[in-house]
Amino acid sequence: MATVINNPPSNQVSTSDSGSGAGLIIGIVLAIIVIFALIAYGLPALRGRTTSSGSSSSPGININPPSNSGSSAAGSPAGGTSSSY
Repeated sequence: MATVINNPPSNQVSTSDSGSGAGLIIGIVLAIIVIFALIAYGLPALRGRTTSSGSSSSPGININPPSNSGSSAAGSPAGGTSSSY
């Protein structure tokens, strides 16, 4: 029988793990951030997009200005104060 000597090349990169696990930790943190962003911003956007009728809706802002009851003169400032000369 012949003896075979198989020497690996000298420029081979070591495949042993250094044991730090930093890549795994960074990946888990990024996954948690992405999941949180989807829950915090994605779900409200999906729920608020359509109503039960299927039409797009946006919340309306109803502002009722105070009615002029005749206590202030026409053209007076918004504060309701008027000056008479």
